[in-house]
Amino acid sequence: MVFFTFGFLVGIYNYFYYHENKRWRIFFSLLASICASGFILVLYPALQVPFGYLILLFLIAFFMDFRHKVKFDKFDAVSIGLAIFITGLIVIVSLITSWDSLMGVLHTIYPGNRVSVGGDFAKKDIFLFLTNWKMQFQDVVYNNNSELSSFYHFFFVILLMSPVLFYKKIKENSYGFLLFIFCVFNLIWMSVRFPTFFAKITLWSYVPEERAYLAFSLSAILLSIWFIHYIWEQKKLALLPQILIVGFNLGLYFFALYTGNLRLYLSKLEIIMILVLAGVLIFLLLNKRKYLFSLVLVGVVLFTGSGVNPVARGVNAVYEKELAQSVMEIEKKDPNQVWAGERMMHAYLPMLGVHTFNGTAFTPNLDSWKPLDPTGKHEDIYNRYSHIYVEIGNNEQQFELLNADAFVVRLGLEDLKKYNIKYLVTYENIDKFATETIQLKQLYGPDTNGAYIYQVIY
Repeated sequence: MVFFTFGFLVGIYNYFYYHENKRWRIFFSLLASICASGFILVLYPALQVPFGYLILLFLIAFFMDFRHKVKFDKFDAVSIGLAIFITGLIVIVSLITSWDSLMGVLHTIYPGNRVSVGGDFAKKDIFLFLTNWKMQFQDVVYNNNSELSSFYHFFFVILLMSPVLFYKKIKENSYGFLLFIFCVFNLIWMSVRFPTFFAKITLWSYVPEERAYLAFSLSAILLSIWFIHYIWEQKKLALLPQILIVGFNLGLYFFALYTGNLRLYLSKLEIIMILVLAGVLIFLLLNKRKYLFSLVLVGVVLFTGSGVNPVARGVNAVYEKELAQSVMEIEKKDPNQVWAGERMMHAYLPMLGVHTFNGTAFTPNLDSWKPLDPTGKHEDIYNRYSHIYVEIGNNEQQFELLNADAFVVRLGLEDLKKYNIKYLVTYENIDKFATETIQLKQLYGPDTNGAYIYQVIY
């Protein structure tokens, strides 16, 4: 999504910047059309909507920048028309071939009928970027690491300086101003509940607060880059304003780090280190100590990613596990049988090439749940994009929604028979659930993770 957004903007900007060169016009119009097609076909409104508004704001800035510099000619009609034709062709063909799946998603409870109205984001989590450096070494204790990492930025420095930056200077600082407005709106959306009518008419009803935070953070990076360039071209601030700006930001950071969930993750010494380093960075920035600031900032960024290995060789971590070997051996001897697995087996078993009852449903198959829910009583739970968890027992079948994109279905042995499920991966001994008509044969386990494999004999 980010790639397509930036690719489209780069294409549009350079189309006008190199307007005198027809070859460049063709190249950048094609780049813009390909990226526009990709942006549309991602089909993830939670980010398409905010990034769409960001694109619109940049297009406004481009218009203000080039309106007196560029004169359109007949060649523009050809190049722009070609770009629109290519974009339309790619999108239309893709939509036609994917129409059934698209309609299936649109008619789900989630995400098709999700309505966000803002205001449901923990304010202190806006400062999660202050913990980026530690996440490579230690998991966060209260949430999912992969959803907590963020972007380094200087938005709250810019916020305090915004009257000086933009008062009577909007035209000359148009890019910075529009990015600032976009960031502010995302912050407001995360912090304040809006009327449902406003959310729907602006399409922000598709944007949960967590995704608005991503849009805010990304645009805050762009704004920070603009600000660094701008502030270094201006006269250095007096000492008192610098002290106020540094103090204001450190106060915000301390409040977020010491009074919220992050206090469970960071020690007092680590909080002090973060505050000192943040204060030094802001002070160097405002004092126009370009080389020292750049050195410290690059050092922080490199250190943050130094312990993350983005390169993996082979897939031994998946296929060399004892459990995986046993599953694949059974599948080889008795292929094309239906499996079901507890916990994360909904994701692991499909990786091993077995036909799995529970997996990740990108589009729900409502008919498949009729044997368990003939009246559709629980349709609100399973009519969604979802990770499907299973629990095996002798209890009555029950659906339970875990979160917006996950639910658990509890299956008794009679329920297994309805789907002809032959093999199970469980995390407890289930011999006690066997009956005279349905037997359970243990084929594997328990291993070091407590996993078992059972064959169900009807």
